[in-house]
Amino acid sequence: MKKTGIMGGSFNPIHVGHLEIAECAWKEYGLDEILFIPNYCPPHKDSSEMLDAKSRLDMVKLAIQGHPNYTVTDREIQKGGLSYTYLTINELKAEEPDTEFYFLMGADSLADFRKWSHAEVIASKCHILAAMRDELGDEDVKQIADELSLEYQGDFSLLKIPPTDISSTQIRKDIRMGNSISGKVPKAVEDYILIHRLYSQKQNTEG
Repeated sequence: MKKTGIMGGSFNPIHVGHLEIAECAWKEYGLDEILFIPNYCPPHKDSSEMLDAKSRLDMVKLAIQGHPNYTVTDREIQKGGLSYTYLTINELKAEEPDTEFYFLMGADSLADFRKWSHAEVIASKCHILAAMRDELGDEDVKQIADELSLEYQGDFSLLKIPPTDISSTQIRKDIRMGNSISGKVPKAVEDYILIHRLYSQKQNTEG
């Protein structure tokens, strides 16, 4: 059975922390591929700093080039509007019914999983992998994962990743303050941001 990891998000911008999660999941669970899915407009985030969808998609493509097991799809961008994970999961499972899907998320997102639209659909069709974050201790995350596994009759597992304090929010802040982002994003992404002068001021564009 094919095993595919799903990594969705705004990727505003994509950074090395995202790639570390993908790499750890691929190695630990023997995944065949990692599918990156940039969303058009997440229902739970402030869009005032959201870069246009094409630029975010371009940066994902640059970040994963050279990784033969990483692919990207613009299916949520092509749809437009609010991007709901459960709808995308339904589509992927219908297209590949024999594939075992693993949905990658941060432990902070795991804590809010019950608030996701149709969370039960995601839990029934994916093995959820929660990457450890500094904000929550191991025991706290394990308890949440165990509770969700029972509540949704699904598979919620922990994914160990190297400690990191990198976030898209901090990267955008660093750029506005004129600080270096070297090492926080792949070199090709850093060059793209600098060439196009992205995030130098608040973005207020669709997507």
